[in-house]
Amino acid sequence: MLEKITFPEHEYESVQNWLNKQGYCYTTRVFKEVGKYKVGESYLAPWGDVLRIDDVQIFRKVSDRPFYDEMSDAEKAEIRKYSEDMGLPYEFIRFSRSKMNLQDCFMLEDLFPRSFTNYEERPYGILFYNTQNKDSYDSNHAVIFRDKIRNLSDTLKDILAFYQEKGLTPMIYQSARDNGYFTEIKDDLTKEGFDSWIEEQKFMVLMAENRITPNEGLVVRNVQSWDPSFEQVFIEAEEPWETEVLRKSLDDPNTVLWVAYLEDKPIGVLYCLTDSKVCRGNYVLVSKQHRNVGAGKTLTYHYVEWCKVSGIRKAFHWPDGERPEKIYLEAGFRHVETVYAGRAVYNPQRMTHIQERIVIREEYHVR
Repeated sequence: MLEKITFPEHEYESVQNWLNKQGYCYTTRVFKEVGKYKVGESYLAPWGDVLRIDDVQIFRKVSDRPFYDEMSDAEKAEIRKYSEDMGLPYEFIRFSRSKMNLQDCFMLEDLFPRSFTNYEERPYGILFYNTQNKDSYDSNHAVIFRDKIRNLSDTLKDILAFYQEKGLTPMIYQSARDNGYFTEIKDDLTKEGFDSWIEEQKFMVLMAENRITPNEGLVVRNVQSWDPSFEQVFIEAEEPWETEVLRKSLDDPNTVLWVAYLEDKPIGVLYCLTDSKVCRGNYVLVSKQHRNVGAGKTLTYHYVEWCKVSGIRKAFHWPDGERPEKIYLEAGFRHVETVYAGRAVYNPQRMTHIQERIVIREEYHVR
């Protein structure tokens, strides 16, 4: 979690306006605040921005402060009271909005299916598959990397042949690091018979206080191994394909699982995957019959508290709806970056239509 940087509440709006207008702003720090904020470090503002300290200058006389003539008498007196009059220095700090580097999160986002499904590596990416769980999209798709593709047409044909040979629907995910790539190659995907679209993924990172009040009527346990009673949660949530995903995930020592119980019955699960102190919140699922008892919030509360004590450097989610986003915000997650994720699925009807058009075109030219 990031440390906080404080501002008087009446300055919130003006600071944000300056950041929007020129990209940076200044603040003066006195007394106990001196030495607290370090150049190059990032801090969380009360309104949710991540702010980076660009420069810190130290002064002893108020008259030496930059923009002294633009200050009001009240501002000068306030700084003088807690610095010059006390024989103490003060700091003049320049800061700007910080764009957090999410490359390690993006890498984990691309590779997390390795913890629960089979895969084969290719020069252009990774092919995930599980013929025993065909309804799980996360278990059955290819991830391709723009900088590793030498011939896109050959890549798409290889993916198509691989999944068709296994009796699976060919599906392709754009790497989270290649924002916008599928927009560029939409025509190429169409030509090979793929329908493609873009999904907005709002990456949220844990950086603020956990303000969730858990339901004390629920018992939440950190569970190490699969129990057949968990399956009922997936059945009641109408997502039975996720049963196999969680079961296999627990074979990976980097998977951590919490289960919520109501009167000794499992009603919800949350599990995550860690890698070098980066943590992906994989899934939160609650039985439909128990979605008004705060199980999702309570699970998230315990997950966040575990992240804190476990030294997790970055914990991230991307919410798949308004309700989970509200829960993550309450838990201390903040929106850092939006990724426009490309998805493509093979459509045999589209391919048939394309082939028919080719035949018509060739017949036309023959005439």
